[in-house]
Amino acid sequence: MKKKIILIIPNVINKQMVMPYSILAVGSALAEAGYEVTLLDGGTGDIVEELQEIVSQVLYIGFSVFTGEQIGVALKISKSIRELSQDIPLVWGGWHPSVFPELTLAHELVDFVVRGQGELTAVELAKALNEEIEFASLYGLSYKTDGEFKHNQDRKSIVRSELPRYNWDLIDVNKYIINDPAISTRAITYVSSQGCPYSCGFCSDVVKYKRGWYPMTAQQMFEDVQLLVNEYDVNGILFYDSNFSVDPNRVMDFCQLIVDAELKFKWLIAGHITFLQRLKPEEWALLRKAGCFKILIGAESGSQRILDLIGKNFTPQDLIDISKKASDHDFEIFFTMIIGWPPNPEEDFEMTRQLITSIQEVTMDHEFIIHIYAPFPATPLYPYACEHGYTAPTRLEEWANYDYYKSTTPWISKDFEERVQKYRMELNFKHQKYKMRKKGV
Repeated sequence: MKKKIILIIPNVINKQMVMPYSILAVGSALAEAGYEVTLLDGGTGDIVEELQEIVSQVLYIGFSVFTGEQIGVALKISKSIRELSQDIPLVWGGWHPSVFPELTLAHELVDFVVRGQGELTAVELAKALNEEIEFASLYGLSYKTDGEFKHNQDRKSIVRSELPRYNWDLIDVNKYIINDPAISTRAITYVSSQGCPYSCGFCSDVVKYKRGWYPMTAQQMFEDVQLLVNEYDVNGILFYDSNFSVDPNRVMDFCQLIVDAELKFKWLIAGHITFLQRLKPEEWALLRKAGCFKILIGAESGSQRILDLIGKNFTPQDLIDISKKASDHDFEIFFTMIIGWPPNPEEDFEMTRQLITSIQEVTMDHEFIIHIYAPFPATPLYPYACEHGYTAPTRLEEWANYDYYKSTTPWISKDFEERVQKYRMELNFKHQKYKMRKKGV
């Protein structure tokens, strides 16, 4: 019986180090089930070189793959593994394989696809491979048999509080502690939930989690954060949850645990405007006392037409109002905007600029980041983009060139991109100048 399993996140070398929670979560479940798990991050060195000495002992090798450049890196690594051994099953999971299981499975370098949450499926697949159990009974698994593709029944998502806890012994935590000027000198990323109940038309969470939200408890994430602060000297945490604020009671319970333990660190979250709108003065105060100082809000657009199109349930005036309220309570908001929607991107851009100007007339405390809309596969507005001329990739290798942060749509001109980039730089310069003046520099 083989016990060794390798999980790889095919990141690009030299990028900012983000804790690879996708393979840490799956690896923790496998370790709890008694398997010897090795986690390899493509951002930390030559993966294939690390594999050479242990490849003959491996039960399977799993990849967590997001749409875009990770696909190209994963294919390169998979090819090198095939050259080392023809017998090791190659298992792909993560965002892209979950959305496009058949397209992914069609590639000769992919043997299995794990769809959705992978913790339980990964353990069951390991048992099936060792004991030669039929794959048909494994929920959430896609595979090849006799030249055909088989897609088993979906596995229901499970709240993170019922899944194995992160096993920090599987990873070198210190590699992922960074000096981030936006938060602190020893900051780290953390994920406490999956999914989001909202239905934003551009968001991939809607596809993967079907508007479900699957959190840890306040106590569980407090215990993890306490460990990171006390054992690794972390003094800043960036919560990478898609929507940290779904359950206000969980947020407030977490804050109270931090305050009661006198745990000192700064942190920021991604939340929803409705969460902030409902906060009472004492809740704002507790959130701030616990160390939270910055909240990312998906503002998206200054155009009500666009807000309605993408499924937002607020108005541009709501964004202006919340910017003042947050500033009054000593919070910074990081507003993300998406422009470049068909059929009239110029109008949307101008209205978004007007909204930003209106917010800055109220307060300069907040930051803005502007993205140009890039259609994401299988999202609610993906067909809308295709109707307006967007042509989707059809092969796995083509999806490797997808970049969410670059314009790929036919209705966006080079001149438009350049003007957007210039405006981004102007906003950043203006905000940095304000912060320096505020500090008395």
